[in-house]
Amino acid sequence: VASSCLGALGVAAVPRRWRARRMGSAHGCETVDDASERAKRKRSRLEPDPAVLDHVGIDRHLEALRRLDEADRGHRDAALRAEEADRATKVTSRLVDQLTHEADRLRAALSDAQKALARSQDDCAALARAREVAELAREQLRADVAEARQDVRAAKLESESLRRQVAVLTAERDELSRGLDRASAEEAKMRVACAQLEQVKIEQWLLHDSTVMYPRR
Repeated sequence: VASSCLGALGVAAVPRRWRARRMGSAHGCETVDDASERAKRKRSRLEPDPAVLDHVGIDRHLEALRRLDEADRGHRDAALRAEEADRATKVTSRLVDQLTHEADRLRAALSDAQKALARSQDDCAALARAREVAELAREQLRADVAEARQDVRAAKLESESLRRQVAVLTAERDELSRGLDRASAEEAKMRVACAQLEQVKIEQWLLHDSTVMYPRR
């Protein structure tokens, strides 16, 4: 059929095998018969018969076959793209599930972190208040220590003054003690002298009495 169509078109001088390969290569096969058989396997369709339709050229027929093959390829490509899209949708769905799970985990972790941060802030606030109290206590302690130092210095000064007073009083006491000793010694001497004087007076008085009672003859 192909040879008769080519003869009708004035291409009989070309070798039959070459013409078959040329027309088959235009369709992506080895020969026209292979292209026709392939087209029949792919899809059930009615192919024009060049022997019946003489006014239809073989080029149009091959163009139609090429377009049908392109349509088939387009359909296969579309099916492949649909499958890829379906796989991508499944992958995306799994990824969305994983991301949702990860987002839930991160939300829980964020909530725990916020709670921990709130506790830390409360602890920091408590530590700040305790620090303020400690600083006030430290300032009060410093004031008390300064006052105590002043009291110690005053006590030292007073102690030094008391020591000097004690030293003066001790010196006066020693002087008085020595004066008392001298006075005691003088008193003892005066007592001895008084006793001697009294003894002399008594003797004189007795002697006088004896002369009065017993006058001399």
